[in-house]
Amino acid sequence: MKPLNVHLKQLLVITGLLLMTFNLAQAEPGTLPAHGHDAPPYIDGHQNNPGFPGLPPHFSSVDLTEAQQDKIFDILHAQAPAVRNNFKQQHKLREALVKLGDAADFDQKKARILADQLGKLIADSILNRAGTEASIKALLTPDQLAKLEQAKAHIHFHHDPRPPMIGRNLGELLPPH
Repeated sequence: MKPLNVHLKQLLVITGLLLMTFNLAQAEPGTLPAHGHDAPPYIDGHQNNPGFPGLPPHFSSVDLTEAQQDKIFDILHAQAPAVRNNFKQQHKLREALVKLGDAADFDQKKARILADQLGKLIADSILNRAGTEASIKALLTPDQLAKLEQAKAHIHFHHDPRPPMIGRNLGELLPPH
């Protein structure tokens, strides 16, 4: 039987990998422009939306008016401090859990409290992201919403929802089966 701190470390690694996988799945494919060059107007068939780093990639296929862009910027800008604070708190809790797992005298009760706090922050982050998307969708016209749904279907069609497997050799990532 493995010690509890080994299980905790494995849980943290798996959680981190799942979060990375989710973030990578949401990333827009394409290449970055060379230094001093402008980004191409279209990357992989999607219109580039510079200035909206927090905007989900499937929104890039929607032609937004300047007024919509301004409102979306206001939404994302207003939420930025809370998002950053949530991220910092998650990072601190993960560090505390790793330290607790490395300690000679593992405190199960304290680990449970930290894990529950981390889970609440992750849930808050997911709810915030969903609320942001709903606020942005409320600004769109019916034609833009239809275009958005097509883009989402295209992204989900090409995305394998299974997380990568962790190999036994040096923690290498294996493709899903």
